[in-house]
Amino acid sequence: MKYDTSNPSHMLRGIALRLLPLLLFTSACSQKVGTPEKVGAILLTAGVAGTAISANQKKEAASTAATVASALMIPVGAAMIIGSRKATPEQAGQAEVAARNIYAALPEEKKAKLKEDEVKYLAVDTAKTEETRGEKNIMVYDVEEDKLASDKAFDVRIAPEEGSRVQFETFITEYVGGEKAPEVQP
Repeated sequence: MKYDTSNPSHMLRGIALRLLPLLLFTSACSQKVGTPEKVGAILLTAGVAGTAISANQKKEAASTAATVASALMIPVGAAMIIGSRKATPEQAGQAEVAARNIYAALPEEKKAKLKEDEVKYLAVDTAKTEETRGEKNIMVYDVEEDKLASDKAFDVRIAPEEGSRVQFETFITEYVGGEKAPEVQP
C-alpha cells in the first residue's frame, strides 16, 4: 500500500512505523532511569512525532500522534517478555509463597490503592531454569483468589521496576519483585 502524504491517516501510520523502533528503544532503556527521565523521554518522543506531523500542516494528526506515543509508554511497564512456559512445581511454589509474603507485608494504604486502581494481580519473581533466556522468570498471583492466576512462568529479558504496572497476557499486574530466586533444575 502506498502512503498518501496528504491523507492524515496514512501520514500518521507512516510516522508510527518510523517511530516504533525509537519507542521500543526508549522503553528498553528506561529500566535504569528514574521517573523524571522516563517522562522526559516520553515527552521528547511525542514532541518529535508532533513536530514531524505539524511541519506538514497536520495539527490534528500531531495531537493524535503525541497522545498515542504517550499512551504507548506510560501505562505499560518496561518489561520485555521473551515468552512463557509452564512453570515447574518448584517455580510455582516459590512464586506463591513469595507473593503471599509480599502481599501480607504491604501497608494497608498500598492494598487499598491497588483495590482502588482495580489491580488484582501481582507479578512476582520466581526461580530461573536452564531454559530461562532472560533476566528473570515472573509469575502472576491473584490477590483476591489467594493463588497463582496462571501456571505460566514468563521469561523476561528486561525486568520492570518494582511498583510499575505491567501486562502479562490479559493480566494487568503490579510488579513486586521477590526474594532472590536460586537456579532450579528442571
